[in-house]
Order: sequence, then structure tokens, then C-alpha cells
Amino acid sequence: MRFNYLIALIFINIAMQACTGGQSKLSVSEDQAQLPGDGPFKLINRLSGLTLTNDDRQETSLLTQEKESHSAGQVFNLKRLGDAYLILDSTARQALTVSPDAAELEGILSWGEISSGVEQMWQIESEAPYFKIRSVVTNELLEVYRKERGEGSLVSTWPEVGSGNQHWRLEPQEQNPRDEPIGFAAMGSGTQGGDGGPTVTVQTGEQLQDELDAAKKLGAPITILIDGTITPENSRGDKISIKDMNSVTVLGVDDRGVFDGIGITIVRSHNIIIRNLKIGLVDTGDKDAISIAGSNDGRTHHIWIDHNELFGSLEVDKDYYDGLLDTKRDAQYITISHNYFHDSWKASLHGYSDSDDQPRRITFHHNRFESLNSRAPLFRFGIGHIFNNYYHDIQGSAINSRMGAQLLIEGNHFEAVSNPIVSFYSKDIGFWDLEGNRFEDISWSKPSGGDMVAGPDGESTTELVVPYDYKLDPVELVKAKVLACAGVNKWHEESCQ
Repeated sequence: MRFNYLIALIFINIAMQACTGGQSKLSVSEDQAQLPGDGPFKLINRLSGLTLTNDDRQETSLLTQEKESHSAGQVFNLKRLGDAYLILDSTARQALTVSPDAAELEGILSWGEISSGVEQMWQIESEAPYFKIRSVVTNELLEVYRKERGEGSLVSTWPEVGSGNQHWRLEPQEQNPRDEPIGFAAMGSGTQGGDGGPTVTVQTGEQLQDELDAAKKLGAPITILIDGTITPENSRGDKISIKDMNSVTVLGVDDRGVFDGIGITIVRSHNIIIRNLKIGLVDTGDKDAISIAGSNDGRTHHIWIDHNELFGSLEVDKDYYDGLLDTKRDAQYITISHNYFHDSWKASLHGYSDSDDQPRRITFHHNRFESLNSRAPLFRFGIGHIFNNYYHDIQGSAINSRMGAQLLIEGNHFEAVSNPIVSFYSKDIGFWDLEGNRFEDISWSKPSGGDMVAGPDGESTTELVVPYDYKLDPVELVKAKVLACAGVNKWHEESCQ
């Protein structure tokens, strides 16, 4: 009971941190430093200037000091209980523990399941502007072993000697900083992803799926940083599955978040963010880079796909790979923004058949569609808003509105595109409201049967107003902005949000 209560207390506190901006306050006066509040911190050693690090995140992993980085292994969650603190890892699932025979082991530490036992309790004492971190069970201080100054040096506990290697600067960290989506994913409750939960870093598909499964079991939000290449060989299955869960962010670290030959499937889930990932050449599982599937039960909604690079190959048969980003059934309230789609026969399908008549709501903005055959996007039923995208070298058709879909298409730049806006191969035609698009080097096919094309004059066939606020860039600026901002390692740039 005590353990369950503590777990609940920790996650309630993390949620409260998110509601107040996700940051613990730590102010230092001239003569005294306030004790820290609850929340995420980095611990910087006074003597070496290096950062406390727990990269392995295993129960028996050793603490070291390393050069400061973006690793989640350098973020520790402090949780105050009375006059003492728990020091939790970045996942808030393990507590820093002093071994019972620490004296014989020279104060080496370990991670343990949270118990709130005395061996997990720490007192934090002001040594302005630094702090001493004292084990309640041994009365020893957290220190860099033997006053080492180099990266990789062990961190342990030792009796107080008054040295700078036993002093730490605590730097509060924002929890999961993010900006907001624009469009349908922002409506209603919005899309926050893993905001308010712990942040973890993974390098393999097996680690990624393990973290997803653990968060699902706990019913807790999570942000997972991808710092490595996910492949079928280092994964447990033929796809990464986000299924029957909510409040997840999967975010690539710089340009190192790569999925090679394996994709992500989102099923019956909501409040999901997929960001800053390079996903391509997916020939396993569903063969989609990203697949989003509802079950017609209202559980798949509020999903944001942002600043990714998704690609296949035009050098293979058109069915060798499937789509780059597909949705089906009642997946809705989705925003697809700042992505780079390229080299694929089938870019983005929404509604898998002429009977998939769900009222989907999807926004596409500031995406780059390059060297594609078709489906940019193909949209059946529902409502779509497609604005400020750049299209280049589209060989078959770009936007295909089918089965009564209504699309607001505005401020897009089409260059060297065949059939920019059409209703092809549909039992019932779809519709479009065209506003301020730019067409250069365009060719149109002569429609046959029930097919329709928007050219050459670009006439609207419906009127559509979307139910949210947004800023429309002048079409003259769209090409330069999209080329500069779409794709990976650009999401944190203010001009690209």
C-alpha cells in the first residue's frame, strides 16, 4: 500500500508541475540558497563542472559524471517527503539507493524499486550557491569519487570532508518543452503528447517498445527520445506499436532519430506526437512509415505528426512499399505539419476504401512533397485543410479528393506537378475550395468518365471554413520557408514552428 501511494503521489506531482509550466523554482540569495522543490533537475559538480549521469538506466547501473548533453540520463526527479528527498531517475520509476553494505563497497550506489525506505532518503543542505546531498542511512555525502575531474569518473558517497567534489549545483529543467499544433489537432483538449510525464532515451526498437509497454501499463504520459537507428533487427516485432494508450511523444534527438526499414503504427490511441524522426524504406509490418488506424469507436484522435522525413523509393515496384503516412477508419483531429515526403509511389492516404466513410478531420500545413507519384494526399470523405505546402516533381497527381471529401486548399505552391488537384478513380467525386494557390510548370490530364480536375483555371467546387484560427503565409514565401523548415532537426527553430 505504501509503495502504491508513493507512486500515485509522484505522478500527481509531475502532473501539477506540467500545469504550472513544468519547472521547479530555485532561487539563490547572496547568503543562502533555497532548498529545491519537487521536479526535474540536473546536478553539476562544483569541482569538475561535469554533470551527474545515469545513461544505462538499469537497476545496477553506476552513476558517473559526464559532459552536459541532452541525454535523459542527466535529468533526475527530486521528490520531497518531509525533511528528506527521494532522488528518482528520469522515468520516475527508480530511486537512488545506498547499498546496505555501502561502507565495505566504498559508498557505491544502485537504483532500486521505489520503497521510501531510509536507504532511499537524502537530505539536501545549502552550501550557497551549491548544495550538499547527504544519505540519511549513512550520513555520507554524494561525491565524485577521489576528487576525479575527468568524464566517466564514478560518483559515490563518502564522509564529509568539505571538498568541492561533494558540492552540487542544481539546475531546474523544463519538463518536455513543446509548442502547440495548428489545426484540427489543436481543437478541443488539444494535443500535448507526453507532456507532464518522464522523459527517457532509447537507442533500439526493443528499448522503445519496452518503454511504450511500461507507460501503457502505468497509464502514465511519457516522452521517448530516439538517439539511434531503429531497425527490424533490434526490434521485437515487424513494427513499433502505439496501441490502446494515450499521452505519448516520440521525438528524435537532433538528426539521430532514425527508423530504417521499420515503421510506427498507432492504433486506438489519442494525444500522440511523432516528431523529428527519419523513417524510410519500410518493407516490414504494414509497410507504411507511419500508419494511424481507428476502430470506429472514437478512440483514435488528437495526433500530431511534425517535422519528420518520410521516404520510400521510386526505383522499385509501386507495391514494394506502401504509404508514407496513412490513416483509416475514424482516426481524426490530426495535424500533419513540416514533414518532408519524398521518393514514393504512394505518399499519404486517408480513408482506405470507398466504404471508409468516417468523418475524418485532418490539417496539412508547411509540408514538402517532392519526387512522388501520387496521394499527396488522397482524401476520402470528411474534411481536410491543406495550406502553405510546397509541391515539386509530382508525376501522377497530387491532391486527390474522393467520395465527397471537402478540402480547403489555400496558399500552396505547386511546381513541376502533374494534376495538382483532382478527383480521380472515385465512385463519387470529392470537392475543393481553392484560395490563393500558385501554379508553375503544371500539366493537366484530360478527365475521363467521372473524373474531375481543378485546372487549368483552378475553379472551386465548394466553400469551406475551418473551425480554428491559423496564420496563412503569403504564397510567395511558401517555397523558401518550406524548403528551409520541413524535415528533421528543425523543429526547435522558432522560425520553423
